[in-house]
Amino acid sequence: MKKNFFEYIEEAKKLTICDSYRKIAQYLDAPPIKISQWKQGKGYVSPAECAHLARLLGITTEEIAYVIKAEREEIPEKKEYWYKEAEIFSRPINPPESLKLKNKKS
Repeated sequence: MKKNFFEYIEEAKKLTICDSYRKIAQYLDAPPIKISQWKQGKGYVSPAECAHLARLLGITTEEIAYVIKAEREEIPEKKEYWYKEAEIFSRPINPPESLKLKNKKS
């Protein structure tokens, strides 16, 4: 499980056919400026963007949603609570075969 939303974006860039921020933005149907905002820990993540990212990574939407909630929480006890909720839904990142980045042949 990741500790902030943008780590999921980085995993998508590394493991999927969306191997650039531009491609991730297209897949999420989000304006590219949102990627920059998310990198800075700012900006709103819509339910659809959360669901698309979860599908891209082969994980649950709940995991990402609870990590976002924890990341934005200011009270330490509540932050810990939301991370624990995320752990309940956490599973290894495993993009669908059709979305996995294929190794390039030499």
